[in-house]
Amino acid sequence: MAQGKKYTADQIIPKLREAELVISQGGTNAAAAKKIGVAVQTFFRWRKEYGGLRIDQAKRLKSLEKENGRLKRKLPLYTEQAGVKLSQPQHNPSPDNPKTMGTVIGISLSPTLRPSIKRRPTPRDSGAQ
Repeated sequence: MAQGKKYTADQIIPKLREAELVISQGGTNAAAAKKIGVAVQTFFRWRKEYGGLRIDQAKRLKSLEKENGRLKRKLPLYTEQAGVKLSQPQHNPSPDNPKTMGTVIGISLSPTLRPSIKRRPTPRDSGAQ
């Protein structure tokens, strides 16, 4: 299967504006996609991701996504160096209310201690019998 052309945000946004003109003049989504030279699915994906953005906003979005990915990859390294062990929050079921069974509202991590989990008080905790 042949690879398509990779478009940058600078190229996508003007194409989306052109497609929106076609649609506002009574054209279909398929006609708009054909006019800008992409598949209908690509048009919908672009519109979902870049719809309503200006070029500078799209560039900022991409740079933030790239930085976020870089930081997510480095997180395990930093936590290992600090001696912090990240764990998933654990829920203790509360027999009083099955919908909010021990809802976790915060986790504090300490390098020397186990993570302490704070829970919302239940009616049983407040002394009501």
